[in-house]
Amino acid sequence: MTTDNTPTPPKKTLTLKLNANAPIPEKLQEKLKQIKETYLAPVPQKKPVPPKNKKVTPPPVKEVPLTKAEKKQKKKEEARLAREAAKKAIALRHEKEQKAIQEQAQQLRFDKMKEALSWLQETYPLCFNMFEPKPLKLHIEKDILSELPEGLTFSRVHVREALGYYSRRPKYRATLSQATHRYNLQGEAVEEVIPDHQQIAATKLALHMERREKMKAEKKAKYEAWLERKKKREAFLLKKKKKNDPATGGKLTVKLAEDKIK
Repeated sequence: MTTDNTPTPPKKTLTLKLNANAPIPEKLQEKLKQIKETYLAPVPQKKPVPPKNKKVTPPPVKEVPLTKAEKKQKKKEEARLAREAAKKAIALRHEKEQKAIQEQAQQLRFDKMKEALSWLQETYPLCFNMFEPKPLKLHIEKDILSELPEGLTFSRVHVREALGYYSRRPKYRATLSQATHRYNLQGEAVEEVIPDHQQIAATKLALHMERREKMKAEKKAKYEAWLERKKKREAFLLKKKKKNDPATGGKLTVKLAEDKIK
């Protein structure tokens, strides 16, 4: 059983000196009774209210020491996470290396194709012309590969790719859609163009032109949006400069900003 050793404050007394022979009125008696009850009643203790602006920090949490088994499990988990992070880093580096190798191979393949195309123009100038193309004879690659000399810096595959690149150009498709004959390596008309081939060439040319116009419109819209942002930025900087200049008194009109931008 615990005892409280704190001293109790002495009670205050209230004394009234009245005449002993004089009777006490009833109203005074009631009033004295109320005063006595109020005086003897226990005073309720108010709970301390923390300040509103002051943040109440929670008490620090004591860390519970880990057991040997928990420490061992924690080390295993950290080692597993480290191994996974190392694997991800290796995979990402390998992916970047493979992408660089593929890009290098594609660039080398494109360069070889350009070499083969240049060789075709130099060897058969009456058949291959980038500015005034003629419709090629069907299966003309057989005639080219049968005469292909040895010791070239490109292969037969690059020759086929050069023919595909040449026949997919918009100028070639525009010529094929309106031409009546196909030509051999010597520039001689050897066969007529089938109407179906003309229609296919015209359709592919229209799709190509549509894609190109769409790309131009998107590029133009991006440029106009960038130009509008640039104008607004320059107008804002000019307004700020004029406002901070004491010689102008902080006055600036929109016309001055537009003239400055133009």
